[in-house]
Amino acid sequence: MSKNLKANLIKYGLTTAISLFVTYSYISNKGFHMGTLADKYKYISDGFAIPGLLLTCSGLLLIISNEGAFDGISWGLRFAIKTLIPFGRHKKQESYGDFVEKRRGQKVKGFGFVFVVGAIDIVICIIFMILFNKVV
Repeated sequence: MSKNLKANLIKYGLTTAISLFVTYSYISNKGFHMGTLADKYKYISDGFAIPGLLLTCSGLLLIISNEGAFDGISWGLRFAIKTLIPFGRHKKQESYGDFVEKRRGQKVKGFGFVFVVGAIDIVICIIFMILFNKVV
């Protein structure tokens, strides 16, 4: 097995395990074993929705951040802090263009698995929601 494949399996496996743990925690706290079939479908759907939405939104934020959507906010906050704090003014403030060029080399890569696992959780959630609606 190649090193890259092994690293991807570990990333996906760990994220899936955390997602399943959150789902199991939610389902077990709702009294899954005591409900009707419709209740069980609802609990499973809700259980997969929680980590699915969290992971999908986190993955989207990482993708958006890598594209530079938050560079202006980051530069503005850094500029404001260096302007307002007295000991932060000793160095010359870098321009926005220099800041963006420096940030292009510091992009976070390899976090697409967060979005993928979240999307799979949402698909499972939708399947159980459809089953719930057919039973009710």
